[in-house]
Amino acid sequence: MSRIHLNIRQKLMTLTICLVVMVVIAIALFSVFVGREKVMETFEEQSRGMTQILADGLVQDLYFRNIEALGDRIKVTLAQPSVRYLRLYDSARQPVHSIDKANKSNASGAASRLPSEALTGGWKSTYEGNLLRVDGPVLLKNSTVVGYLSIGFSSHTLDGAVAEFALESAAVTLLLLIIGCSGAYLTARNFTHPIVAIMSTARQIEAGNLAARAPDDRRDEFGRLGEAINSMAAAIGNSRAEVVTLNNELEQRVAERTAQFESANRSLQ
Repeated sequence: MSRIHLNIRQKLMTLTICLVVMVVIAIALFSVFVGREKVMETFEEQSRGMTQILADGLVQDLYFRNIEALGDRIKVTLAQPSVRYLRLYDSARQPVHSIDKANKSNASGAASRLPSEALTGGWKSTYEGNLLRVDGPVLLKNSTVVGYLSIGFSSHTLDGAVAEFALESAAVTLLLLIIGCSGAYLTARNFTHPIVAIMSTARQIEAGNLAARAPDDRRDEFGRLGEAINSMAAAIGNSRAEVVTLNNELEQRVAERTAQFESANRSLQ
């Protein structure tokens, strides 16, 4: 099996891009999680606030058992898109109104039983699948309990808000990935450029071009490495020039001595 060989720039780019992708995805997932929790918290607060406002509007009619007025207020509340069902109980915990949009009829039996959360003294919210149920007492100004209210809010609006937030997060994540990968490429190129230049200079020196010089204008380890290679090349060049000079001088002396010996030989003859 053939192996894929990557140069140092490709390795650095791959490592940096992997780190960028992991960090960006982790940040995106964390943002979606935190955003979802925030949206759910806001949804619960708004639902409890709506239930409290309705309870304040129902208290007098419930106290005086004004069934017609109660029905009108309940119809207005059920007109809200987020309200799925509404259950109203008197102080004896008996159902007064129990209407569910799903079946368009008054519920009875187990569906109309007062949730235990309504007896805790405050407004409590509980998730039931894709519904948020808010339960609590209906109180007079003197804190006398005249009834109980339980409203189911559909989480479709919540799901829509979470989906919209997730879509926005995905767009931001994609933008960050593009920026991060571009930064990784530029960083890898800037980091490996002096290495490639130094390697090229080393190959030229190896081939015998002692005039080749590495870039040494950087104020870091690469700059000092370039200076060292340039000094080495200059030293080798100087040594070679000295060797050439010595060889020339030696050849000249040998030629002079040879001429002297030939002249002496001719004199002896």
